Amino acid sequence: MLVSIKSIMDSISIGTVCHQLISFEKRVRLITQHLKENKKDYSALHGLSCILGKYRKVLKYCKAKQKDIYNQIINHLSIKK
Repeated sequence: MLVSIKSIMDSISIGTVCHQLISFEKRVRLITQHLKENKKDYSALHGLSCILGKYRKVLKYCKAKQKDIYNQIINHLSIKK
């Protein structure tokens, strides 16, 4: 999956919704892996909640403005609607 994410990130310009969502997804996975090893790292937990809030806002924007991209992202990441 990392190969496909890297190829997607290279082909998309930085400011697009897709690029933002993919970078948020990557950061969320890194922080959750870190939190599995360091359960009492509350600053990382706070950072994760901030990133998830931004992620939710960008998904909400994408759902309102760009439905086709939203559906592709939901299917690719297998997220509930």
